[in-house]
Amino acid sequence: MNGTILNSYSGIKTHQFGLDSVSNNIANVNTTGYRESRPEFETLMAPKALGNGPTSNEVNMGVTAASNAISTQNGSYRASGGEFDLAYQGKGWFVVGENKDGEMEVKKNGFTQKQENFFTRDGSFSKDAQGYLVNSKGYYVYGVNLGKIQDGDFVSSPKDDEKNLASDKLSPLQIPQNLRFKPIETTEVNLGINLNKTQNPTNAYGTFVQDGKLDESRMLNADVNIFFANQKSLDSEINNEANITLTDNEGKQQTYTFYYGDGKENSFRTLGELKTLIKDKTGLDLKIAIQDQNTKNPTLNIQLSSPALLQDGIQTSGSFFDSLGMSETKESRIKPITPYSPNQSYKPNELVSYLGITFRKLNENENSNPINNSSDWEVIDTENIKTFDGSKTYTAGDVIKRDGNVYLLNDQNQFIKISQEKSFQFPTYNPQDQYGQDTFVAFDGKLYQRIAETGNSNPAQDPSSWKEISLGTISSKPIEVPHYTSTVDIYDGDGKKYHLISEYSLIEGLDLASQNNQKWEVKSYIQDIASGNKVGETITHSISFDQDNIPTADPIEIPFKGKKISYDISGDGKRKSTNELYSDSKISSYEQNGNPEGSLEKVNINDNGVILLKFSNGKQEAMGRIGIVAFTNDQGLGKMGGNLFGLESTLIGGEKQLKSGNPILGWNEQGNLTMGNIKQGYLETSNVDIGNALTELILMQRGYSMNAKSFTTGDEMIKEAINLKR
Repeated sequence: MNGTILNSYSGIKTHQFGLDSVSNNIANVNTTGYRESRPEFETLMAPKALGNGPTSNEVNMGVTAASNAISTQNGSYRASGGEFDLAYQGKGWFVVGENKDGEMEVKKNGFTQKQENFFTRDGSFSKDAQGYLVNSKGYYVYGVNLGKIQDGDFVSSPKDDEKNLASDKLSPLQIPQNLRFKPIETTEVNLGINLNKTQNPTNAYGTFVQDGKLDESRMLNADVNIFFANQKSLDSEINNEANITLTDNEGKQQTYTFYYGDGKENSFRTLGELKTLIKDKTGLDLKIAIQDQNTKNPTLNIQLSSPALLQDGIQTSGSFFDSLGMSETKESRIKPITPYSPNQSYKPNELVSYLGITFRKLNENENSNPINNSSDWEVIDTENIKTFDGSKTYTAGDVIKRDGNVYLLNDQNQFIKISQEKSFQFPTYNPQDQYGQDTFVAFDGKLYQRIAETGNSNPAQDPSSWKEISLGTISSKPIEVPHYTSTVDIYDGDGKKYHLISEYSLIEGLDLASQNNQKWEVKSYIQDIASGNKVGETITHSISFDQDNIPTADPIEIPFKGKKISYDISGDGKRKSTNELYSDSKISSYEQNGNPEGSLEKVNINDNGVILLKFSNGKQEAMGRIGIVAFTNDQGLGKMGGNLFGLESTLIGGEKQLKSGNPILGWNEQGNLTMGNIKQGYLETSNVDIGNALTELILMQRGYSMNAKSFTTGDEMIKEAINLKR
């Protein structure tokens, strides 16, 4: 055989291989995920020729197939509409296997597998009868399984998803169609809120009255700027002036002015400070009063009145009193007392003044001196008595106040104690007592004067015996405080939904503009949605904001069906609670770890390959991810048929090694794909370039024909040589 025949024969055989490879590419031009083969040729051999000249004298002999390489170019992507159809864009492969109980572990320095796994770009996946993701051959799709599906229930545990989705263990993925989201009992609630103290005023009664008892000291210690009246903020930075004008019986007037804020004389910030200033300067009383307590809607009012029986005329004015709705004028009050006379008889409850002290007659016994007979007379008012002054000289009969007591200087120049200091209050009506003509009683918030003979009839029911008169009191509009109510859904162990309700009322705070040092009282309780009834007790706690508006609220525990819910209103993982004035009072964000029952509605697979299950209860949570691996040398993968590639080994340096190199996980330690992304509802087409394939087919056919011609020529030369011998 001459070299021509050898060369042409190898050329025919090799181009036949090329034709087979190219025709196979053309045959699979519409095969999903098909990887194009690229036939490559090389010289068969190069024997040495005779001679040692300076020119290379090797003679290449023939050709042979060197490889049938895999094209790693991405194919095109088309929408398929299949729920589990997936396309991968980038470097890497889907992982499948025949064993549904198998496992593949991919580490940086190697990998292990319980069975043989295969790799593909064909993402035509679906579910089998058991809910496993499989390809068209029934091979199981491998990926990371978070282990949340247990006995047909999906058990929520999202906290460690980021960490667990970065796992290096791959196993078959199963998603039962009748999957139920297992209800989870709420044990923890974290709430981020904004509390705007310029909004939502509500009746202050519920904040400062507990079990019918007014916590007056707490209200008096509150900055007045937190209050509203008649749905309007007092806004005391602007409405900062309070005037009180007193007019005596001779028509003389004196005006006293008080200022909200700091730095001026007669300045105040709290109601308690204003109360003290008014008492010291004018002798008037400022107090908190409950109105309509026996009705469904009791209120709190600020009242200004005189404790003295001989009340001067009172006029209030200024922007502060205007904002409270208590700018008013009260004329001098009736004087229900007469000077004591030893020659006059007195009836029960009649009032007399003696030595500046006001006494009340206790019974109808024979008249006696009030100083000497405490069984007949009761001291009820010492407001008009002067306080002892050591620089003054006193004479017998003088009465003074000292250290909370009242004393009379006798003829032996000794101070004799008469009683303790007392501030007048009209006696409250008692049906067991007798009331003489011209006596006074207080009843149901009103003052009555007895106009009939001695008796004890009910003042409100006997207008013929009693006359209603003015108390001389100036009252504000109902007092209100900023308020907000938050409602968060929580769940019991059966998945039943309840409301966790918190009611916020501002009880401490400074000026409106600076929003510093706020404290909100919070009443939290759980409500049954169907009945509207409370479940368990109400827990009272608070949230405060310091000068930098940083919230402080200690976590509390709320009893719930024999267990406790940890509750923190200072913020959740996304936002801290705030007291911003430019934003409405609202829930900014919250998190709670309970969930109701739900059924599987839809499966979503995101670009990162994470499988998200959406349930009828509105919850969507990861159950795992699609497995993606890559190789250093894709050309080292073996073609297994069915769009599958497998691992092949070879001896390198006497050691058995994978041609492709070890598998490499397609995601990093944070669980994010690093070499590509996944598109759900799409499929990757064959990556065959049909134009190039047809060109290659023509070239291979021409090569085949030319080699056949060479073979014929060689054959004819041999025949001619044989004929020469003959």
